[in-house]
Amino acid sequence: MGHLTALLYDGRMELKWEGVGGSRRHKLCGWQAVPLVGTIFLVLGSGFLVMGVVLGLITSNFVENGRQAQATVVSLQAVSGDNGVTYAPVFQYSGADGREHTVTSHASSSPAGFSVGERVNILYSSKDPEDARIDTLWQLWGFPLIFCPLGGLFALVGAILLLVLRRRFRQTARG
Repeated sequence: MGHLTALLYDGRMELKWEGVGGSRRHKLCGWQAVPLVGTIFLVLGSGFLVMGVVLGLITSNFVENGRQAQATVVSLQAVSGDNGVTYAPVFQYSGADGREHTVTSHASSSPAGFSVGERVNILYSSKDPEDARIDTLWQLWGFPLIFCPLGGLFALVGAILLLVLRRRFRQTARG
């Protein structure tokens, strides 16, 4: 196994591969870097876009089939990450089965988006009452709203780079 590093400096790109068989360097100048960068942007962007669409479809199905209830935020769970601490609301509600359910949201923020004791509307799965989400735009649709536009933008940039490159090669071929 190895890893690939891309270095940018003075308008040039250098690719460095370090692995079991040693290391190799390849310098790309100017237009030589465009196919690689365009392809990377197009592939990553398309992946993010597909992921956003899939998450959107899953969320849409959840919203369509979910049951509504009132819940109370009982605590805020600190979530440590690379960018510091964020807070995920922990809420409690009574399901249609009459049992109390306590759920920690998958979405967290800093500062905390909810207060302990706050009443919130939720949606939950009747098949799995532990699958519950606070009924707000960000709590329900946050991930699709991030992945779709970013994926679309990256894919668009990659496609434009590849189209510009294709056009440039056609012009130089003509002569």
